[in-house]
Amino acid sequence: TWVLSLLPMYLVGMPVCAKVMKRLPGRELFQKKMSPGNWVSAFCICICVMYAGNLLGNFISTMIGEAASRSVEFSLQEMMTTGNLAYTFVFSVLLAPVLEELFFRKILIDRAIVFGDKTAILLSGLLFGLFHGNFYQVFYAFGVGCVLAYVYIRTGKIWYSISLHMAVNFFNGFLSASLLRNLDLETLLDSLNNPLAAEQYLMDNMGVLMLYVLFAMVMLVLVIIGLVKLLTSIRRLHFNPGEYSAPSQTMAGYLFGNVGMWLFIGICAVEFFISIL
Repeated sequence: TWVLSLLPMYLVGMPVCAKVMKRLPGRELFQKKMSPGNWVSAFCICICVMYAGNLLGNFISTMIGEAASRSVEFSLQEMMTTGNLAYTFVFSVLLAPVLEELFFRKILIDRAIVFGDKTAILLSGLLFGLFHGNFYQVFYAFGVGCVLAYVYIRTGKIWYSISLHMAVNFFNGFLSASLLRNLDLETLLDSLNNPLAAEQYLMDNMGVLMLYVLFAMVMLVLVIIGLVKLLTSIRRLHFNPGEYSAPSQTMAGYLFGNVGMWLFIGICAVEFFISIL
């Protein structure tokens, strides 16, 4: 399932699209080192933005499911929690961050930066969010994508955004999935109405439950730190104008008034619809 669903996208679709995009002239960004403290701050901000977007995505997915009278499930999370851990690690922690950062940050931003930092960041985040193809991920992917885009623009080094992306996917994807797969949540929910069954479940799964509670506490601390860092750093954000400046409506026409973008958005819309079905 991993191979059939992801390899054609990562090893065929993205390289072909990258080759097409490289026909546009790119700009070499100014390079600056990122201190370990700033990297940790950016990571915490990513975790905070990710959880906020995740809450919004789950809420909207639930509303859509109720409106459509169906259970909207997230198939990728099911693959991660029930599939082979080695595949989960390779695809979510190694392959996806490298290829997605090279494409949505390096290749895309190097060519969109002529329209200014804000436009390049929003475009990178928007296309990255739509690329995920479902309501569960679109909001947090957009937010995290914007943070990673800002990091890349300010440093000019793609390895910073790749390492941040890897860390986010490791904690929120691989590590959380590794802990969840050892918890029989259905049995836990069924046992809540039976005190004896609940006590037996707790005795049998005490170690795993303690690990998951510890993990949840660590993630909560990271979210709080990220929120504080985000609020205190907003005023220090700096956005350079681009070589080509235009009113917002004209700029939107430049970026979205072409057949390629129409096709991309159309295909993403189909993916969103399929994810509901």
